[in-house]
Amino acid sequence: MIKNTLYFMGIVICLSIMAFLFLRTADTNREDMITKYGRTPKTDLCYGDGTCIHVHQRGNTQNPALIFVHGSTASMHLWDKLVPHLEKDYHIILVDLPAHGLSQPQILDDYSPSALVEAIHAVANNFDLDKFTYVGSSMGARLGWHYALAHQDRLSALIMMNPSGAEYINAPSLGPKPKIGLGVRVMQMPMMRPLVSNITPRILFKKQLQSMIYDDALVTGEMVDRYWELFRQKGNRRAAAIRATTDQMPEKIQQLHKINVPTLIVWGEHDEVLPVQQSAYFKQTIKNSQLIIYKNAAHLPMEEIPAQVATDIDIFMSSISP
Repeated sequence: MIKNTLYFMGIVICLSIMAFLFLRTADTNREDMITKYGRTPKTDLCYGDGTCIHVHQRGNTQNPALIFVHGSTASMHLWDKLVPHLEKDYHIILVDLPAHGLSQPQILDDYSPSALVEAIHAVANNFDLDKFTYVGSSMGARLGWHYALAHQDRLSALIMMNPSGAEYINAPSLGPKPKIGLGVRVMQMPMMRPLVSNITPRILFKKQLQSMIYDDALVTGEMVDRYWELFRQKGNRRAAAIRATTDQMPEKIQQLHKINVPTLIVWGEHDEVLPVQQSAYFKQTIKNSQLIIYKNAAHLPMEEIPAQVATDIDIFMSSISP
């Protein structure tokens, strides 16, 4: 009996090793990624204990400043379709958060909202911005309201696209709780982190993007490759697993009413990641806010309908100008 059990365990271990070797996807080469996805001019900004992030600015530095912050597993390229509509009239600053895009991992492995807010604050300080408008998507938008709670005096306005955070409120009116994907569930198990750091099938990114965008035709091979390759930058996959088990400070959502800067909330009606019903909570809780719901978009309106989003940002910014 013991011999049979050991024999079976041996087979399982061998099959596991073979599966690991067959499915393993190596880290991408950093120099290749810089060549392929790097921006000129760029700023490699180091702050705090030595974390270094990738920043790119465009537009006229004499115009109102907008700092753009992407969502989880994305990069500054998320804004590629939107920025050309805005750079003539604004000072555009694009950020790769720690362990995203071409940025380095957070040196202390701290991926809490407060640590990521510190990264954005370092960007504002680096460009000597007394005031700026924060533009965020999904996780980046959640960091936006965290930033507003911590540094409201630095904000001219807040623009949030499909922000996360309302899922922490237990209210049936806010729609179903967001589904936790298989990849995130695996990353939440510390013993599985070596697996996550070595096995990242490209098909997962294709399926993830198709679930985020209303029209599948917009999910191109180039887009999938960008997400997949940048996620495999050295240290990014390990960081994603750590972030999945990091306390996201859900209690902070109870302080949302303290935000009083002009706020624009936009949401895609077909969002399968964060149900559009959640938009009502942000609109009702942030008193000085406007809400736009797009009938022809899902979780990434800046990728889906960039011209329409840019027009609405322009109108909003004009409405708050002194």
